[in-house]
Amino acid sequence: MPGIGLFPAGFGPFGIGTPLSADPLPTPGSGCRFIDPSSKDYAIDTATKQFQQMPPLRQRVLLALITVFASSTAVPKMGVQMPTKMGRTYEAQVRNSINVALNQLVNIEKVMRVNSITVIKGSGGRSLVTVSYTDLTTNTDDSVSRNFG
Repeated sequence: MPGIGLFPAGFGPFGIGTPLSADPLPTPGSGCRFIDPSSKDYAIDTATKQFQQMPPLRQRVLLALITVFASSTAVPKMGVQMPTKMGRTYEAQVRNSINVALNQLVNIEKVMRVNSITVIKGSGGRSLVTVSYTDLTTNTDDSVSRNFG
């Protein structure tokens, strides 16, 4: 019977010795992919060479802040509609727009409570917005910052 080595095909072991074990699988991340607020791209952890992780609610809050209002075809009312001018009511308009953007998480799903929204006007039409909130699923405080302009 034709075969490889001393055994006919299918009747003996193929190869000699102990098989090599595979490399261990990397530990899975705890959370969602980290989104860099400035580049709006996923970030790589330099230590593990894998995607950085962030809590799921922080990712959803950040996505609500970086999405332009009515730019999503799936959820047309998602996003922030920034005022066109930095007048006397700029801070109030920004806070109102952010409260509307977070309405799904705060009032419908009830997974977070907004503690404060800080708006700092900068030069050249830029502003820094920081949303401090409480994650009601884990009962922890967190914050998300984003530059506008």
